[in-house]
Amino acid sequence: LGDCGAEASVAVPALVGLLQSDDASLRRLVIESLGKIGPAAGSALQDLERHLERDDLSSDEQTVTRYALSKVRGE
Repeated sequence: LGDCGAEASVAVPALVGLLQSDDASLRRLVIESLGKIGPAAGSALQDLERHLERDDLSSDEQTVTRYALSKVRGE
């Protein structure tokens, strides 16, 4: 989905909902997709920032989330 880039922006609300999953592998895929969508996923910025505050994230998931945030911000 993320490989579609900005065209996938219609899926952002559904992807954001999946950030609450207990499945870390699914969350990682969602986060990577949001990053690949890039600035068109701007509505997910606050959700990604809140996601970083979870206390059950692995260091890998934190890294992936930070990278996705930079891509969504257009950095």
